[in-house]
Amino acid sequence: TFCARTQRDKVRYQYILPSFALSSSESVQEIFDKVMNKEINEKERNLKDPFTKEEKIALQNEFRKIRVDTDALDKLKEALGTYEGTHKFHNYTSGKTFNDANASRYILSFTVQDPVVDKHGMEWIPCQVVGQSFLLHQIRKMMSMAMDAARGSSSTDIMKQSFTDKYMNVNTAPAQGLFLDMSYFESFNRRPNAGDPLDWHSDPTSPATQRWKEFKEGKVMTHIMDEEERQGNFVDYLYTQENHNKYANYDAVDE
Repeated sequence: TFCARTQRDKVRYQYILPSFALSSSESVQEIFDKVMNKEINEKERNLKDPFTKEEKIALQNEFRKIRVDTDALDKLKEALGTYEGTHKFHNYTSGKTFNDANASRYILSFTVQDPVVDKHGMEWIPCQVVGQSFLLHQIRKMMSMAMDAARGSSSTDIMKQSFTDKYMNVNTAPAQGLFLDMSYFESFNRRPNAGDPLDWHSDPTSPATQRWKEFKEGKVMTHIMDEEERQGNFVDYLYTQENHNKYANYDAVDE
């Protein structure tokens, strides 16, 4: 009768993004202008797959040189902290309005960890969010808005407006950066005769926790990093986001 999804009290997800995703529009555009073939009209490019193979390789070589600076990292931490607490997240999913009761979600914490560099030379920033439950695409949209705030395309003031009864067009960050990190079963563990506690976070030295950590860092995170090297999904996303921001501007309108 045990269900790991419904019987957890809270859940922690991790999202890792390459540092170049926090670059300003000006610096990103400079790199695009430097690398992209001028003979290909921008209107002819497919936003889902906008680059030739040669362009993608050249862009990755440029972006992998980027390291996040203290200012951008601080702005990302501030932006993610804006989500903490109870808010209406109707703008961070689809098919919901401000008046929908289940659009309200409680975020316990949204934090940034120290950057890491993968074997390809790309720097990544791990972020962790803890909440009771999440809506469809909510975390990816929260990350997209926070990344824009960190790189100056949005702001924490606009983020706060997104919790109001206004409709806002928020883009979705790549799926590849997101994975389930930890489930918490505190209420289940307090039941009479519950047996050995379901707990992989309290004791970092336990064999089970060590196996979880090794799998997370050696398999899951490595897979995400290798996939970016092969596919350049965040490079595509940044190009799409630049075009999205040209027209969206996060203008809030009445629903």
